[in-house]
Amino acid sequence: MTIIFLNLSFPSDEVADSLERSFAETIPGVALSIGSIQPFIPLGLKLKDSRFISKNKPSIVLFKSEYIWISPRYICRFSTKLKSYFKIYSYDGEISGTFQLRPLVLDIEIHDFKLDEDSLLQYLLGFRVNGILSAKICYNGDITNLLEGRGSAVLELSNGEIQLSRPVLTLERIPFKTINAEIGIKGGKVSITRFNLKGRQLMGMLEGIINLKKRFVESTLDIKGRIEPFPAFFIESSGAENRLKLFKEMISMHGHVSFTVSGSIKNPKVGM
Repeated sequence: MTIIFLNLSFPSDEVADSLERSFAETIPGVALSIGSIQPFIPLGLKLKDSRFISKNKPSIVLFKSEYIWISPRYICRFSTKLKSYFKIYSYDGEISGTFQLRPLVLDIEIHDFKLDEDSLLQYLLGFRVNGILSAKICYNGDITNLLEGRGSAVLELSNGEIQLSRPVLTLERIPFKTINAEIGIKGGKVSITRFNLKGRQLMGMLEGIINLKKRFVESTLDIKGRIEPFPAFFIESSGAENRLKLFKEMISMHGHVSFTVSGSIKNPKVGM
């Protein structure tokens, strides 16, 4: 009976409008659109059919969710700072963790998250990545200057494909079984300490630095890596004859091709 009364008397439209305004003030470049909102016991909110949209390009949905549960709690008994617990169901997966806004402190776990064409990752990278994502992410910094924060991420992506914006070593698509990566961020730099890709056609690794810019696609790259092709790489793909000729000239006595990546995320330059 209490739950029914709470739902009937809850000012859902006013609360949704207030959350959308607060979000716009906190993150100016992104708009939050809430389909509906309800309270839940003991203390929290349930948001349904929420979307995060780029203000510069309103047609781009950065992220959408079926449900978001948020429950604010004080960090300790005598503290005035709030840490909010959340759980999100989206893209057939689950995101859960805690966040605090000032300073921004995030502690996130992602399980079985299906990357979609209109997800935030596609927008940031400028090319498409498909697959199932699981991850642990931590971040601590100033919400008004995200580039200078500190954080780390451990990522696992499975059964997917990277669709490159332009061919690299005759490759337009890179199907994979698994990608495992460890990433750190500090002082405006992203350090890729581990990135291992395994697939039917090839195995690859890379490491290096991404120097962050305000527009992520303009961030500069200082990365090195190698590719170890398997027989399927020369048999199953189109252009196999040209690919075999190219790799025969470049492949080392150890059976792999080394490369570097410079330039920017928007315009990468690959060297051998």
